[in-house]
Amino acid sequence: MGVRDRIVTRCLAERMIGAACPNLWLSTLDIASTVSHNLSITHREGAHEGVSTMPARRVLPDNSVLVQLRHDGWQYSDIAAHYGTTENAVYLRLRQANAVKPRARHDDFIPWRVAKEHTYAHPALMLRYLAQREAGESPLPPAKSRMVDKWLRGIRENGLVLCYDREQPPNDASPKTGGFFYMRRRPEDGDNLIRPPELVEEIRASAGRHRGRG
Repeated sequence: MGVRDRIVTRCLAERMIGAACPNLWLSTLDIASTVSHNLSITHREGAHEGVSTMPARRVLPDNSVLVQLRHDGWQYSDIAAHYGTTENAVYLRLRQANAVKPRARHDDFIPWRVAKEHTYAHPALMLRYLAQREAGESPLPPAKSRMVDKWLRGIRENGLVLCYDREQPPNDASPKTGGFFYMRRRPEDGDNLIRPPELVEEIRASAGRHRGRG
């Protein structure tokens, strides 16, 4: 309800008072009429001069500036907050500039057929967060990014790789549901974070040959 409508409503509500006090009633109507007239003049002048009551929206800079900001370490959320827009708008502009990383394949991070009960195990969550961060399409919140960094640091400092087996019981990697587990890094693992299924089978076969020779 606009100012004019509120005043008129107030006037109608006070009509009974005006019946008893005509001078007060006329005075109230005069005020309403004056305010209404002034509002009409202001509206016409604003429209004539092109004045807008809506706040001006900041526009994203040239693509080259956005690309440089990303190179400088700005997150999508940082750019969006600085220019008063959304993270999705920033992403779309960067995609137009071919400055978005190719979407990471899910299989690159989780190459196993994970059982439903293992979907929310801690290693599974960390792998999904890592995939999201590497893809760069949907910015990972800082708190989750720090969780991933801490998890990766622990794996590397302890010389481990992540493995998965549906039949694996609960363990240090997945205390509640099992499935995921850590193993000591071998030369065959290289710098990989995970040990893919084919490498697991290769290592098992090699171990079996060595036992056979013994």
